[in-house]
Amino acid sequence: MLVFHDPSNASPAPLNTLRQSARAAALLLSLAARWRIVVHGFHAYFNGVTHEEWDYPLSRVRAANGLEDSRDFLVHPSYLENFIQSASSRIGSLGEAESDAVSLAIYSLHPTVKHSVESRFLALFVALEGLARQFGRANGGMHSIIPALLAAYPPGISGLWPILGEQGLPGLKDLRNELAHGRNFSRRVPGSLSVAEDHLQLWIEYLLLSILDGRACAHGPNWLARHAIEQRDEMESIRINLSEAGIRSRS
Repeated sequence: MLVFHDPSNASPAPLNTLRQSARAAALLLSLAARWRIVVHGFHAYFNGVTHEEWDYPLSRVRAANGLEDSRDFLVHPSYLENFIQSASSRIGSLGEAESDAVSLAIYSLHPTVKHSVESRFLALFVALEGLARQFGRANGGMHSIIPALLAAYPPGISGLWPILGEQGLPGLKDLRNELAHGRNFSRRVPGSLSVAEDHLQLWIEYLLLSILDGRACAHGPNWLARHAIEQRDEMESIRINLSEAGIRSRS
């Protein structure tokens, strides 16, 4: 349950403002908790009068396999209140296009229907490109915009599968291009796409934390980040195998 406290004696905020704040908080909780959260009930009290709305029949939509699919929380619960406060303020300062890019990126992390691993990877990369276009201040294509995004908003996590390839080894963008053109490489290199998806999710999550000033709130190591770091040797082997199968860096 979300509770809004007004420490001042000012007039109550308009109902629409409270509703928007509640939805923004639910969006940020989705990012922090790694599962989809929506506002299903809204209650407001003004001078003894109760306003009540029910927008959705469910308060939380989890993945088909249950809570374990959340892959552990991203922001530790002890830092959650500080994160919601700082990130909400940051969202309020964004323009419409920037705010939309952030919202769509969070939604892409928590789809409401079961997806194939291929379609989920493509959806995640589209969300990453949306963030890059809005926050990567550079001219040119993604090979210019993505480095600008990483320079402006360092994600603060290392050891991930590079977004852009180098030295002939494919980056995540090269895998996106293969899938977009209908070529399925996962049969040639089993397990490659599931590993790449883990790393792509982490790129988006930690970029969002940076964009939303979430790095100011300490967040402890989580299962997915530890798992991705442990995958490093496997990841490098997979990239070599993909290169040998003809999927190379196009940079």
